[in-house]
Order: sequence, then structure tokens, then C-alpha cells
Amino acid sequence: MFPVAYLNRASEQSVTTGPDVELAKAVAEQYVLKFPIRLPDGTFSRTLGWQGNDFNTSTYLWIDDTYMGFTLLARLSRMLKNKEYAKFIAKQRMSFNHHLQDQMDGLFFHGVNTQPKTLSCCKWGRANGWSITASVEVLLALKPFKESLKSEWDTIMDSFRRHARGMAKHQSSDGRWHQLVDDDTSFLETSCTAMTLSSIARAVNEGWLDRKEFVENLHRGWKGLETVLKPDGTVNGVCVGTGIQPAASDYRKRGTTYLETRNGGIGFVYHAAVDYHNFLASSTVNIVNGQYLLSVHAALIQAVYIYINYLL
Repeated sequence: MFPVAYLNRASEQSVTTGPDVELAKAVAEQYVLKFPIRLPDGTFSRTLGWQGNDFNTSTYLWIDDTYMGFTLLARLSRMLKNKEYAKFIAKQRMSFNHHLQDQMDGLFFHGVNTQPKTLSCCKWGRANGWSITASVEVLLALKPFKESLKSEWDTIMDSFRRHARGMAKHQSSDGRWHQLVDDDTSFLETSCTAMTLSSIARAVNEGWLDRKEFVENLHRGWKGLETVLKPDGTVNGVCVGTGIQPAASDYRKRGTTYLETRNGGIGFVYHAAVDYHNFLASSTVNIVNGQYLLSVHAALIQAVYIYINYLL
């Protein structure tokens, strides 16, 4: 993931060659494309699952890995217009979807042991956040090739839309999403909310999701995020990072205090503010949107304080 920062620096300089790009390419070629732990069909896998289901075999998939594993190649594909990178991550994305997406509600299980097929207990909020964000990254990489890679484009887009609608269905009345997406008795969680808001806003602006269908979800999502952004720059309600847990009760007791989680979730709060701002800027201007724009503008200023606090 870290070489994405080097790609960002290259983009800011409007260059597609040089040491930053070469470093990112070297990491992608050596550590992503050659990742050694895989299922027989080539899907990235792990040798560890979750408590009570660790058999030390390379048959475990974690949905978190869609974002961790695909993003660098997706960004390189976009910068270099590299079809092979896009095709590679498209195949990976479709395989993860096949193994982990619930066809009934569109949501994703946190993980699976593919031999024998044993799904983890829960649809963790942040895992679904990583997944929906990874889908946006893959679709953006596929966009220039959507005619020549039409089957991949259509398949991933269909999965993404089902996921977005599944997430929208489980959004709470205050606008945030729950620690366990389909369990409204679990606590409301910030990083899942930020990732989902960011992804849906970007998809609406790309024309992949219908603006009218999702406009209220986006407004409510932002209002929910506002409740956890504090004047001193802290962001509350972010779940402590976690591997796959054996039971719902284990997810419920993950900590969310700022001191426990100050390194996690903040980045996607930035993304959510910017992407929601862009969504509003592309909307028909009216009084309601004007009020929201002022709200987001204040949050973007506040992001400076968040960053300073993070550095300290």
C-alpha cells in the first residue's frame, strides 16, 4: 500500500516516469503480482483464518485484502493505462466476490475457509467498507478498457451495485453504519461509514449509481459523520483494527476510543469529506445543498486540525 503515496507525488508533478513510479512498479511486480499464497485458481489467500478455524492451510480469504491487495495495481493501471494490471485485479475481484458476497443481501462476509467452505460468522462493517472501496478502485482501473474487458466490467459492476444497495438498506436512521452491518443492535462505527459514503459518492458522480436513489443516503451519511468529528480534531467511533473474529460478541467489544484508534479510520474521513463535497458540487444547487456545502467546508478546515493532532 505505501507506494501509493509515491504515485500520488508523481501525479502531483504530472509525471508518469521517474523514481517514484519505478518504485511503485517494482513493489507491484515483485510483491503483488508474485504473491505466493494462493488458491488453486490463483486467488490471493492466507494461511490463517480465525480462532477455532485455523488449519494452517492456504485456503483462507479475507475480504480486507481486496483493498490492501488491489489498490496499488489499480492506481498504476490508471496512471500507465496498463490493461494487464486492470485485467489481473479484475480476475481477483471477481473471485473474491464469488467466495464472499452474500447473494441474498449483497453484503460481504469477513472471511471464508474454502476447504471445506466455512464462512466466518459476521459481516463486519469495516470489512464491507474495504470491499466497497476496492470495487471503486477496480472499476476506475477498468474504465478505459470497459469495452475490451466488457465481461469483467459488467460482472464487477453488478456486484458493486448489489453491495451498494445492500449497504443502503442497512444504514441507520442517524446516517452511520453499524459495526456489524446487518445487526442494528451493534454499535455505530465511523470508518465503515466514511468508506461507504466515499464510495457511493464517487460512484454517483461517475454515473454508476443513480443520484436520486442514493441522494438521501449520502446526506444522512454525512450528518452521521458530523456527530463524530470534534472541534479539537479527534475522530470518535472508529473500531480498533481486527482480524476475523469467531463470534459476533467479539466484534461488539472492540474498542472505539480515540486513543485506541487514532491511527485508523482518519484517512477515510478525509476521503468522505472530499467525495461528499464533490457530490454536492455536481448536484443542482439549492438551499439544502448550500447548507450541506457549508457543513462540509467547515469539516475540510477541521481536517487540518485532525492532521496536526495526528502528527502530534
